[in-house]
Amino acid sequence: MVARRRPAPREQPPREAVLSIAPSASPAASASDDLLRTRLEAFLTARSFGLDDLVEETDQGHGEPVIAVAAGSVLAGFGTHKSDLDLLVLVDNDRVTRMPITSHRFGTLVDVTVRAAAPAKAAAEALTTTDWPTLDRVDNAGWNHHRRSLNTTSRMALGLPLKGGDDWLAWQRGLRGPWLGRVLHRWWVAEAVRMRTAARWLAPANPALAALRARDAVLHALHARATEAGQWYFNAKWLPEKLRVLDDGDGLAKVTALLAGRVTLDTALSWADDLLGPVGHWDAAVHWAPGVSTWPVDTGTVVDRWGIRAVQTPLSGLPAAPGDGTVWTGPADAPPPEVRDLFAHDMLWLGVAPAVKEAP
Repeated sequence: MVARRRPAPREQPPREAVLSIAPSASPAASASDDLLRTRLEAFLTARSFGLDDLVEETDQGHGEPVIAVAAGSVLAGFGTHKSDLDLLVLVDNDRVTRMPITSHRFGTLVDVTVRAAAPAKAAAEALTTTDWPTLDRVDNAGWNHHRRSLNTTSRMALGLPLKGGDDWLAWQRGLRGPWLGRVLHRWWVAEAVRMRTAARWLAPANPALAALRARDAVLHALHARATEAGQWYFNAKWLPEKLRVLDDGDGLAKVTALLAGRVTLDTALSWADDLLGPVGHWDAAVHWAPGVSTWPVDTGTVVDRWGIRAVQTPLSGLPAAPGDGTVWTGPADAPPPEVRDLFAHDMLWLGVAPAVKEAP
């Protein structure tokens, strides 16, 4: 590996258990509306169209917008001349779930996402009241639902309002509180722990895939560190830009080495451990992956995915698939030998949650 000059390490405060970590950044981690408007207007001016033209794009014929915001990398300060613009529009129409619309009206790609207002608001409020993750909500569907809620809510919170009623504009401003940094940070930590666990389970059977999961664990842990420092933009591809803004030379060096393939599995796992710190004990739960079906046979169970490939395991008594049954639960740091082979064959989906202390 090529030697790099790195800045002297900064003294870091001791870390607490993951669910009690509160990012040090204040609500100022979300840029002011004046700064957001300056970034947006500079982008629009370079393309010879104005803010009023953009506002017209918020009405896509699916109901009256109760609030619309401009969001995305341009507003976050990371956009380039090739970037598109993202508009998030909430409408008073319960028949709309999530309607993505692409516009090229001004010669620039504008991605408009139209969503029903009531469910989007309820999902945002659930983020403030729901203790996540817990073992009863770490299946594939629940994990993806939480990710989508974070994506929509953070875009709404960190975006520039283009139109909306007073009540909705007040609600949007209220989303920018410190709680948002906490739930975003919690997501990245949980993803890092999940990828670290997957890497350890995969290492004996598929070291190459294990190395990729270990790499993901480090990247997610760096996202957690950036979020803790105030970079709340919820888009994975902009990690290097977040670290540059924070002058995090150590993080940038790790990203560069990981993406160049210069890091071994053991080194990546060591980095993940160091970045995560003492986040407490975690439990793992594995469910059948999407598309899996099972057939009991005399010698165990045949497990098929998407009708394309199948494996036979000597295990019997497994919950039937497709279905919502949990296949296995246990400590995340203790690989489950009885289901690890199925996991290595991509037949299982892994979720994690902080272990719950039993009452004395």
